[in-house]
Amino acid sequence: MVTKKELRILLQKEALDNKDHDFSEEDNASIEALLACDEYKNATSVFAFVPLPSEVNINKFLDIAVKEKRLALPRCLDEGLMEFCLAEKVWNKGLVRSSRNIAEPICEHIIEPDEHSIILVPALAFSKLKQRLGRGMGYYDRFLNRYPSVMTIGICRRYQFFDDIPVEKFDKNVNKVLVNGIFY
Repeated sequence: MVTKKELRILLQKEALDNKDHDFSEEDNASIEALLACDEYKNATSVFAFVPLPSEVNINKFLDIAVKEKRLALPRCLDEGLMEFCLAEKVWNKGLVRSSRNIAEPICEHIIEPDEHSIILVPALAFSKLKQRLGRGMGYYDRFLNRYPSVMTIGICRRYQFFDDIPVEKFDKNVNKVLVNGIFY
């Protein structure tokens, strides 16, 4: 099996190779499945993310979720920690680029997930075993470790989905993985 580092390099290269590819059909299938799933319907709060170009474009989902639920978006702190900020009415208003070139909200209200929340989790890759390969900084692993009972849904594109991926003991799995409109 390849190492985490090797797989990250492979996926970053593949993301560059696919930067002009139109993933809208695949991304929209995942958005529709997400909006129709019981976890979303029953949630009062949705903890999501502002997608990078290599991630499933969930912007349409965010437009809907901010109107139907309490929507929270992450920002990374210097200590390797992450917090989620409540999005008000227009989720993409006031986003700023972090030092990692990730769009993050300017935070006025920090909220934490509870038993009525779902957390959407981005990654470079997921597996059928619900393993996650992040970008190597551990922000999501540390955050998810604090909320083990909250429903987590990883979302990725087909080329980011594997039977198995390398993990270490501190890597946090998700409860479900959504790929091209199908939950695993």
